Amino acid sequence: MMKKVSAFALASLIIVTPIFSNALTKDPDAGELAYKHVVELSDEIGDRTQATNGEYDAKDYIEDVFMDLGYDTKLQSFEIQRTKDDKPYDTVTSYNVIAVKPGESKREIIIGAHYDSKNNTGKGADDNASGVAVMLETAEKISDLKTPYTVRFIAFGAEESFKNSDNIKNGGLNGSSYYAENMTQAEVNNTVAMINLDSLLAGDFMYVYGDLGKKGFVREQALAIAKELGLDLETNPGHNKDYPAGTTGDWSDHAPFVERGIPYGYFEATNWHLGDMDGYTQTEKHGEIWHTENDNLDFLEREFPGRVEERLMTFSNTLTELVLNFNPAEYNSVKIKIGKDEIKNNGKPEKAAKKPFIKEGRALVSLDVIEKAMKLEVSVSNNEKELTISKNGKTVVFDLDTEKTYDKDSKAVITEDGDIFVAVNEIAKVLNGNVKWDAKDKSVEIVY
Repeated sequence: MMKKVSAFALASLIIVTPIFSNALTKDPDAGELAYKHVVELSDEIGDRTQATNGEYDAKDYIEDVFMDLGYDTKLQSFEIQRTKDDKPYDTVTSYNVIAVKPGESKREIIIGAHYDSKNNTGKGADDNASGVAVMLETAEKISDLKTPYTVRFIAFGAEESFKNSDNIKNGGLNGSSYYAENMTQAEVNNTVAMINLDSLLAGDFMYVYGDLGKKGFVREQALAIAKELGLDLETNPGHNKDYPAGTTGDWSDHAPFVERGIPYGYFEATNWHLGDMDGYTQTEKHGEIWHTENDNLDFLEREFPGRVEERLMTFSNTLTELVLNFNPAEYNSVKIKIGKDEIKNNGKPEKAAKKPFIKEGRALVSLDVIEKAMKLEVSVSNNEKELTISKNGKTVVFDLDTEKTYDKDSKAVITEDGDIFVAVNEIAKVLNGNVKWDAKDKSVEIVY
């Protein structure tokens, strides 16, 4: 896990009731296979700093496990540029390990976990032998079972940022970024969700996070499965306004896939009630475990008896049943071409009366798009000079004089030649949706 950077967009959660295609089964022995993988990765191999023999040994171990299970397995190599004093220093190589299980549908779920560990710290038992271990256990459990969707397992290399005493360094999320950035648009469209596993052992509580709105279906299905099985899984309570309830930040391997517009789920053990309430302080007793010398099995089992086994059992049971019962949500999409009157409403071409444009860093669209394509309720009060946009009880009011909403200082609405244009991100709030930018296509998409 990398240190936190920023939060995803703010909006309300939509709770869905999943339908399970198979009877749910709680395996009391779940986690035993995962425990053996944690021992192998953290105790036997140990330090797995990016582009070291330790990371390469872990790569070989994971590849062997997948191949022994009969999976179509391949390696994806990528290069990492390191700097010294902010100047190019050298280039190193890391690898993603990819294994695929065909499903009843060719559409795919990606399940990912990074296998490297932070340099100059512990053995990376929590961060992130645990995530890889749960992924490998799930891979073994479903190897001979039918799955509704094709499952693509990816063990990511070089997730952790690197810096040593000589100020040689590079950033993180290398393996997941390389994979996501090199996906074709057809592959992105074929991917129904990405599930990330990172740091599952140490934290005081077990969490699952996901997108806002309907795209949060992975989180909701995981929570429903855990509840049905009597497992103690919850989600971010939303104490910190920068990280709305149910969501998390962009500091782990789900982030590059979110950038491509893919819905995500993210399993983690931490404590959102401590410190800055940003999920970084994992335990009340010892604070952070990740990125410290305490990140090893001996410490975790001595200081938190039974926690390792409980975490592995819970996450393994939940992930296995989630894969076997996966049920993607349907959601709406309006794609807007900047500078053109072309829009796509759930893929269907339509025309906008006025061309969308960008001003002061904000994409703005006309009221006809808001009313017709997105079916929002719009009212304009000329006396009070207010614009109100609402849907299903969610309302945003704009001051047409100041061109702002009443709760923010930034420009959100513009009047030009008698026509009113509204910022796309403000519309997304009313829809409880996400905004996806495509710089190459010069378009913006609201998914809700």
